[in-house]
Formats: sequence, structure tokens, C-alpha cells
Amino acid sequence: MSHSPVPAPLAMVHEDVRELVEAVGRAFERLSGRTLLLTGANGFLASYVADTIVWLNEHLLPSPCFLIALVRAPLTREQRLGHLLGRPDVQFLHQDVSAPIELARGIDYIVHTASRASPRSYLAHPLDTMDANVVATRQLLELARRQGVESFLFLSSSEIYGEMGTGLAAIPETYPGSVACTSPRACYTESKRYGETLCVTFWREYGVPAKIARPFHTYGPGLRLDDGRVMADFLRNRLQNQPVQLLSDGSGVRAFCYVSDAVAGFWQVLFSERSGEAFNIGNDHEPIAVRDLAALVAELDEPLLGVELATSGQALHLRGTPSRVCPDLGKARRLLGYQPRVGLRAGLARTLAWHRATLEQQRAAGVVL
Repeated sequence: MSHSPVPAPLAMVHEDVRELVEAVGRAFERLSGRTLLLTGANGFLASYVADTIVWLNEHLLPSPCFLIALVRAPLTREQRLGHLLGRPDVQFLHQDVSAPIELARGIDYIVHTASRASPRSYLAHPLDTMDANVVATRQLLELARRQGVESFLFLSSSEIYGEMGTGLAAIPETYPGSVACTSPRACYTESKRYGETLCVTFWREYGVPAKIARPFHTYGPGLRLDDGRVMADFLRNRLQNQPVQLLSDGSGVRAFCYVSDAVAGFWQVLFSERSGEAFNIGNDHEPIAVRDLAALVAELDEPLLGVELATSGQALHLRGTPSRVCPDLGKARRLLGYQPRVGLRAGLARTLAWHRATLEQQRAAGVVL
């Protein structure tokens, strides 16, 4: 293994990973000597899963966990997981997750995260989005059944709930959801819902130990600034020292979760004995109106920025978004011991610091921005 100095952005990620490993605890020992298949490995959330495994191999596990990282296209050194290229404990598998997967070795765990999650992206590629959540999920569950895996995790979404019911301050897992199956966003919400149904059915019919995590509005290092969702837009404005632009009236309420807290929750769901069940994973401490989030980002550091309404009409990719999205984490706290740790202001500061360090690293390397 190389012992060259760790670049600042990666060092920040490693600190997040160290904290999430501390939160999850000794359950990680189950990965010793095992093989884990991770789909969508270079995605925002999955990249933290990959970095967790490599960190464990270097600091904790007596026998390394072998990671098979499925990505759609070959990686370059400059990309988020480029530092893992050439490692003996990581194999990158380049293919569409919906295509048949051929493996040269047995696997013990599957974490299926591959899916377009940005509204801009899934609205532009609806059938591809549905294939990742339905076709790929079905074939991965079949693979899990044949291999007799120890656990299977499907990354769903809080989007499956749609609009919150009247009188609900937070959404419990028992809420059946209120979504329009023929709306443009249905390619994502309905395919995630069907993916969940596949997981539960494979557990009931074949005993496949499938679990479901429903993340709520996650952000942090690695979040693409062209993602199209509100947090990415506001952070981009902040980094460019431009007024923070609202593309709606800002009345919607969201509860944002820092990435290390979310990924800690994913691991806790994967290692749990609660097969055939879904868990909300997020942060319920600080629900905030979008306009208040804009003001927070604007005054987070110098120079102070203004907040402006960028358009009189709602952007296409924002149409149909729920007015309030906040998780009820009672089940995750009670059954998993899940507890988000990172507050919103601290998480925003970490995220901005990572982006600034990344930009500086790119400039030093002569990368055209």
C-alpha cells in the first residue's frame, strides 16, 4: 500500500469515515475476510461505502474485505474513487447494473445503490432509472439467493412517501405514501417502491436477507454541484460568492443529513437482523424551510451573500416535490441504535471545506475547471 501524503479532500473523507466507524462499532468485524459487491460505487453515497471498506482494511480488520465495485464507466485518477485504482483489495467491474453480472468469486454481501437520484437526471433518463431500480434489483436478488449472501441492502429513497399526510410532523416507515404513478417523477418513485417490494418478496418467498434503507436529503463531500437539488445549488452559489438563488418560494421544509451519518445508518441496516424491513435514515434534529437554508448558506462565512428569487415560475425538475420531508427515526433508534451526530451548520462547513480543498487540488494539478 502507498504511504504517500493523503490529499486534503481525501483526508477529510477519511475523518468522516473514522467517525462513522466509531458510530457503528464492532459490527464491522463481520466484514473480515468477506467479499462485498457494491453497485453504483462511484456515486455520492456509495463512494463513502467504498472508502469505509478500504479504511477498515487498513485500520481494523484482521483479514481484508474484498470489494467488487460496479461502475458504469472506467474511472480515472481524478475522479472521486480514483485513489482506489490499483488496490489489491478492490476490483472495479465496468458495466451497466441492469446487464447480467458475471463474477469470478463468491460474494457475502450486496449493497445496491446504483440509480439516478437527481431529478434532473432521472427526468432526462426515465427508463434507465427504472431499469436500475427494478431490473437490476431483481437480478441482484436472484444473485443473492444463489450465493446465499449474509445480507443484502437496497438503497431506496424518502421520495417513495410523496406528500406527507395531514397532521404528520415526521414520516414513519408505516406511512404508505401518497404519490402519483403517472407523474414525470414516477419513474423514480414508483421504481424505488417496486424495488422495495422485490426485496420484501424475496425475503418472504426465498429467505433472502434483504433490507431497505430510505435516506432523507443527504449532503456532504462528493455531492455534485450540478446535481440540481436545492443543497447543491445553494453550495454552488456560496462557492462562487454569488447571491443564493431560490427557484421556488422557499416554503418547503426539509431535514438534511450529513453523509457520514447516512452511511453509518446504511451499515447498521445491512448488519441488522431485520430482513424484509425498511428503515428511515436521516437527521430529524433540524428541519428547515428552504428559504431559511438559503439564508444560512448565504451568511455561513465571508463574504455575506444575498438571497434572491431567480425565477417567477417553478423549475421543471422541482415540480411535484413534497412540501415537507422529515423522517421519523424512532424505529431506527430503537432497533438499530441509530443516532445522527453532525449538525447542519457543521455539516455545511465541512462540505464547503471539502469543495474548496478539491478546487485547490485541481488547480495545483493543472486541471481545467
